This record gives sequence, structure tokens and C-alpha cells, in this order.
Amino acid sequence: MSAKAQWLLQLPEILRQLEALPSPVLDRAAIERLFGVGRRRAIQLMGLFGGYQIGRTFVLERSKVLAALRSRVEDQEFRQERRRKARVAEALDELYRVQAAKAVVLPVQPGLKVGPGVVLEPGRLEIRFDTAEELLARLFELAQAVSRDFERFREVVESPGR
Repeated sequence: MSAKAQWLLQLPEILRQLEALPSPVLDRAAIERLFGVGRRRAIQLMGLFGGYQIGRTFVLERSKVLAALRSRVEDQEFRQERRRKARVAEALDELYRVQAAKAVVLPVQPGLKVGPGVVLEPGRLEIRFDTAEELLARLFELAQAVSRDFERFREVVESPGR
């Protein structure tokens, strides 16, 4: 992410801090702290926002920075960057959910039978469980039993005469 994008996402907080400052001018060190950037980028920002030199010090009028940043908040670039950040956060959330699901270990039992907690009768399926993992294990076990011997499964669950 570019240096611009880093501070761009912090615009609302930067504006809040700027509005609270009593000083009418800002120096390079203040810009560095406010924007969270290094010396070189702070000087570039000061030039961008209309900074000027007083003696050996480069300063910037706080009111000009406020006006420029307020217009940036309404700018297309800011909105796009916020949407991009939201998409990244959403993708990370999805990744964490998938990783949590992958961490569930389901025991596999050989043979046709299903384990305790699963009752199969004609027209009826009952599954007893205490945890989500236990439910998933029983459903997986049932699916395996069906795939191993579908005809036997059909005999157990279908009503006679079908």
C-alpha cells in the first residue's frame, strides 16, 4: 500500500485531531505525527497543501489543511480506498471462517453402520449431539454409510411397499 493510501484511510481521525489543535500553523513534525508519515512524505504533503517558508521553517496553515482534507473525504479516491479496505477485511473474515471449519476433525468409521446418536427408521432420521462438531461428525458418518452401501441404506429408511 502506498504512503498516500495509508494516511488516506485515516482522514476522519486526522480531521478530528486537526480540529482540536489550537495552533493556526503546523510544522513538519506536526504533519509527521498527524499523518503517520516520515520526513520526506511530510514535506511533500506540506507542498501539496500550500505550505510556505518562514525563515528556515516550512509551515502550513491549519485552516488550509482542514479545507483540503474535508474535500478529500468527499473525493472518489477516498471512497474507493475505503471500499477496498472493506473488501479486504471481508475476505479475511471469510478466510478465518473457512480455516475454523477446516480445523474440525471428523472421525471416520469403516463399515455400513452409523454410530450412536443416529437413529434410522423408515420415514425417520434422528440425530442426537452435544456440540456442532459432533453433529457434523454424525452427518458425515451417515453420508459415508450411504455412499458405501446405498441399497442397504434404502432398505433401512424406506417404508415397506415402496
